[in-house]
Amino acid sequence: METKNNNVDYSISFSSIEDKNRMDEAIAADNQLLQSLSSEITNEKDVMGTVTDDELLENEFPEENTKYEIESSISVLQTERVIDDMPVIDTEEGLAESDILLTNLETGKASSFLVEDGMPSAIPLIAGFAIAVGGSAAAALIKTGAAIIVGGALGFVVSSVKTKTKKKNYNHYAAVMSKGKLVAFKGLRYSLASSRLRLGGEVWSTSKSNALKVAKGASLLGKATSMELHRKKGTWRFHHFHPAIRKVNGKYTYRGTHSFFGTGVYG
Repeated sequence: METKNNNVDYSISFSSIEDKNRMDEAIAADNQLLQSLSSEITNEKDVMGTVTDDELLENEFPEENTKYEIESSISVLQTERVIDDMPVIDTEEGLAESDILLTNLETGKASSFLVEDGMPSAIPLIAGFAIAVGGSAAAALIKTGAAIIVGGALGFVVSSVKTKTKKKNYNHYAAVMSKGKLVAFKGLRYSLASSRLRLGGEVWSTSKSNALKVAKGASLLGKATSMELHRKKGTWRFHHFHPAIRKVNGKYTYRGTHSFFGTGVYG
């Protein structure tokens, strides 16, 4: 999360300095990998030309009875590994006990304190502004269940997203499944979203056609499953596509990573 005060840019991370440093290193490594791969992704307009109505039809069936082979997907992204080691904050109590880290993006100087401590006298006025924007806003969103903190970043819970919004800055978002919730936390352009999917990360898109586009872009074959929604009672389930990774004896094998869309179905 980033904010500004007196024309100075700051980032806000709900984590310790050690965890933020680990995450920053992982983000830098992943960005380099994603950027190098994005040049191999099929052009967005070319992918859109291969989207068919048949692939947008819903196929709802249990995972164990799929018509094709879904290969388990292990993410090679370093950020995924760091996220797995960091606490997930989904309650006001957890937020109150967590660190909040304010970093000046120009100087790189960071100040860390507990959310519940308010504004320490040693930290400039910007810290108070950051708490108002970061801590209070995060607490309000977490209280309503609309957001949780994953990897030190505030992400929105997809099942709480309104189906219609006035403005969307991105069509695709980096996503993770956490505590049975699908959490989207970083906007991505098409090529980076497809690159993330190819490397084993999850992606959530704002529409069915956008999700299919990303899944096809992530496939070296330009192929994806038709729309899926697996039956699993008592949980949130999300429509998705899988990218194809190979074809042997006329049968496609698909990567287990998901190109999600929609706000989910419960039960």
